Amino acid sequence: ENNDIDMDEDRESPDLKLRINMDMPFHKIDSSWLPNEKLLYLEISSGEESMEQETPAQASTLKTIRFGFKEKATRMVMGLDQRPIWEMTYHDPTAVAIQLEAISSSLKDERYGPIKWLKEVTVLKQEDNKTDIGLQIESHLNHVRIFWMNIGNRLVMDLFDEPMEIDDKDLLSALDSDTQKEGDDNQENDIENKIDQKTEQPETASSPDMGHIVRMKIPKREGLDADQTTDNNSAETIGPLMIEPKMDTVFPGINEGKEMVQGLSPEEAFLFGRIQEAREINDFEKGAALTNHFLTEFPDSTLIEKISFWRGDFYYYLWKRGDKSITQKVINAYKYAIDYFGRSMYVPLAYIKIAQASSTTGNHYAAIGYLSLLINKKEGDYLPLSYLTRGKIYLQMDQTEKAISDFQTLLSRYPDSTYNVEANFWIANYYHIVGLYEEAENRLNEIADSDSQLYLEYPEYLSLCAKNSLYLKNYDVARDYLVRAVNIGHQSETVDLLLARIGDTYHQQENEKEAEKYFRMVIDYYPESEGASIAKLRLADYFSDISILEDLSNENMGEPIGDLALLEKAYQLYEKEQYIAALDSLDELTAKPFQTETRKEARHLYYRSMEKEITRLYHSNGQKELTDLYRSKSKTLTDNIVPEITLLVALSFNNLRLYNDAISAFLKIKPYDLNQVSRGKYIYGLAGSYFANGDEDSARKLLEKNRGGKLDILDQRKMTMLLADIYMAKGMLRDAHDLYQSLVIGKIKISDKEIARSYLFMGKILNREANFKKAREALNRSIALAEKDEESKALLQSAYIEISGIYHNEKKYPQAVKSFEHGFALGYGPDNNDYWKMRFRLALSYLATGEPKKAEPLLNEISEGGDTILQQKAQIRLGAIGLDEQLKQLSFMPETGN
Repeated sequence: ENNDIDMDEDRESPDLKLRINMDMPFHKIDSSWLPNEKLLYLEISSGEESMEQETPAQASTLKTIRFGFKEKATRMVMGLDQRPIWEMTYHDPTAVAIQLEAISSSLKDERYGPIKWLKEVTVLKQEDNKTDIGLQIESHLNHVRIFWMNIGNRLVMDLFDEPMEIDDKDLLSALDSDTQKEGDDNQENDIENKIDQKTEQPETASSPDMGHIVRMKIPKREGLDADQTTDNNSAETIGPLMIEPKMDTVFPGINEGKEMVQGLSPEEAFLFGRIQEAREINDFEKGAALTNHFLTEFPDSTLIEKISFWRGDFYYYLWKRGDKSITQKVINAYKYAIDYFGRSMYVPLAYIKIAQASSTTGNHYAAIGYLSLLINKKEGDYLPLSYLTRGKIYLQMDQTEKAISDFQTLLSRYPDSTYNVEANFWIANYYHIVGLYEEAENRLNEIADSDSQLYLEYPEYLSLCAKNSLYLKNYDVARDYLVRAVNIGHQSETVDLLLARIGDTYHQQENEKEAEKYFRMVIDYYPESEGASIAKLRLADYFSDISILEDLSNENMGEPIGDLALLEKAYQLYEKEQYIAALDSLDELTAKPFQTETRKEARHLYYRSMEKEITRLYHSNGQKELTDLYRSKSKTLTDNIVPEITLLVALSFNNLRLYNDAISAFLKIKPYDLNQVSRGKYIYGLAGSYFANGDEDSARKLLEKNRGGKLDILDQRKMTMLLADIYMAKGMLRDAHDLYQSLVIGKIKISDKEIARSYLFMGKILNREANFKKAREALNRSIALAEKDEESKALLQSAYIEISGIYHNEKKYPQAVKSFEHGFALGYGPDNNDYWKMRFRLALSYLATGEPKKAEPLLNEISEGGDTILQQKAQIRLGAIGLDEQLKQLSFMPETGN
């Protein structure tokens, strides 16, 4: 209410801007693109917690950045000292940027990643006390959410790989009058505060070069999540703990004395007695039938009010026993009673029961509406139970902060309520979920002090205590709770799993001997159980026994434990640096849809194994094997390997002269994803591939664009040399000469070989410009440097041949002959484009120096091997030599005297 929404169209921009002015600060922004509906969904939530501080009183400080996972999302948590001002920009399908303002002392510039489906996260501190955080995502972003958590002072961003699921029925029910009575803020303020241990302290693999790979399902000794040995990421949800309120002891009437039957007809009194009997013996099915009959037969009875509510109770008890098919009958029976007897003493409790039944059908908003109605009316006797029940339903709705608020209200306003122990229990569970394990421990201790027998009514209390102790690394305490849970029974987990957890407590204490006892006990007594499979995984890890893992995967093919076995097998192979074998073992998992965290982690390990193998092959000169491997896996890899590895693939294609493949690989890389050294290799490699492939214009544009960038000096030197070569190839001789000259006289130190090459091409350019003197000077410098380097033989050949051509042009034929002979003796051969031309010039130089006998075999050679024009010229010269010989013979013939 009272919020303004303005829309304006900027005449100078095609953008449509939506500006929303709110009368209170927002708490959460949730935005999703729904591709099927073609809708951009924006949800803005505000709440009382956002009123505490509209803007920071002083500059905020960014302390930490951590990452974690939800079921279908990657989470980034920014720890601060107070709430900051922030701005998010979504400027590319796979890029998100968030800017934190008024950050007085942020982290140093850092890079994170890859993390799940985040390729890279960069943190950059700006000069104006702002911090920019850039996130590169593997695929298109369809759903993003940002919210502030008062607890722990954290700004949280969730990035989802799927659009938001919006149920039309739920949206419509949100407009129901019963729901609206609580106020709009109760619908939209669901705060996503459930951050598990992986968010605060992600478990990285033991190998330091694995980056942010999270070995979620088979944790090593870095820390144990009691819920991580199955594919259900239970730390993300309240389950398997029960949320349904336990209200059996608060039903009025079950233990009441027999009603007075004065004034009732005999038939009416008899039927009423049978109803009371059904209540006393808990025959709820019979009671429901009898109350229906009573309401039909005696609609004017003085007991009609009580019987109407009792009918709802009978249905409710049947529903509590597990007959969920009668849920609607429960709701309808109570609604009937409330409609006719709205002032009855039974109405408050009936509303609570309707809310509970409605919630199990998914109509949470209606359930909240009923409970909010009671709370707003301040029905004193049932207010504690109303707060407790509403809090539990909020938990089912994943609106944790609201739930905790209700539980805390119950504790503060009704300190003597019998429901306080249960409220404390749920608060402890919440603290455990968000990673505040010390606070959870304090709450659990309060529960133990006030009701040491709570676990008899709430067996799941032992599981929570055990899990929290595991996170606190109190393994002895956790083991004690687990042993009690095994003996008490009625746990959310079976005995085999609990025994496996006990083994894990020893595992975390590095007591492998005791751990092995429990793991083998599980295998022996529960051979086909999930706990046995987990135990086998542990033992396989202890003994690096891949055969156990292979048996597990074969026996549980397609099952979560089978997937875990394959994943663990791949990890063992990875750690042994057997990357090809790891890839082969992961092929089956990576081919499956992304239904579980295990399969997602398998694909992540697949990419890392591929990166390791590509790196190994590249540095061992196995470039042919590298490119064959890449080609065979290119469909699976898509764009999921890091840019530096794709760069190695592109460079390998380039080195093998497979320029089309090289260009294709280069173009999969975004230059800004590379570091300074890799970016230089990328630009030089791509430009070289373009040039070698005949696309001189693309090569030139790329080099000219990036020549002045902040790159490695060596790469700058190579790029300048390549650009000069391109200029020369395109006939831009003066530009090429200037670049070569900048290399030999510049401040960048280059090798003698590179100086010799630069002088060689400077000499060639000056020769074409007919500046023979300076050309000779440049070529003589090239020759002097090349003669000192055994690896510069090809340069030396070219320099001698080039200077020979200059001597020939200057008609200094003896010098030309000497240089030509030297160049050809060094191996200047037919693989050079001007070979036959230079051979012809040598022949001409021989003729000019009066050595036709040396010229004749050369001309014969050219007439057979040169191009058509040179062949013709050679034949003409051969004819001329023959004619000269004949003329010489004629000049020596004796006179006959005639």
